[in-house]
Amino acid sequence: MKKNIKFLLLIFIFILILLVFIIMLFSLKNNNDKYKTGDAVTVKTTVEMEKKANSDINDSIKQTLSGLSEQKRIEYYASQFIKALEARNISKAYRVLNDDFKNNYFNTQKSFEEYIKKYFPKETSIDYENIERLGEIYVLVVDVKDILSSDPNNFQCYIVVKENDLNDYELSFSVDSAMEKYSEETED
Repeated sequence: MKKNIKFLLLIFIFILILLVFIIMLFSLKNNNDKYKTGDAVTVKTTVEMEKKANSDINDSIKQTLSGLSEQKRIEYYASQFIKALEARNISKAYRVLNDDFKNNYFNTQKSFEEYIKKYFPKETSIDYENIERLGEIYVLVVDVKDILSSDPNNFQCYIVVKENDLNDYELSFSVDSAMEKYSEETED
């Protein structure tokens, strides 16, 4: 009889341990599901926060631009383009190019990237020589200098900017001026 009680007690303990184990498995599974849902919510929240931050930054830039003169706004747009080129943020620079300009000179972002890598200095300084408004467009004449080079004036470039709205613009530039300077250097 004692053996039967011990045997039943062992079976009971075994079943109890098995039940605890099963409960733990279900608990872990539910927690993993919660984390998956939590991760999705976290990613969604992070994306929403990033969009809000970008919107706030854009609003702040627009507010700053609204207080600037026409000339200073256009110079700002040109400098943002140059900064993107220096940082080799090709996609950002390519996005602001005028569509007709892209179709004529750089059908693909890759061709634009190749041009920039070949002809445009990595460390650039620009001096604004002149700016003229021609209807809805602005033409800037800038000296583009490679600050790592001993050549004091690498090339002069024309940058054409069309402002659609504050911080909404498109531009194009004289492609040949950098190529001409490059050709002169390789001939020397």
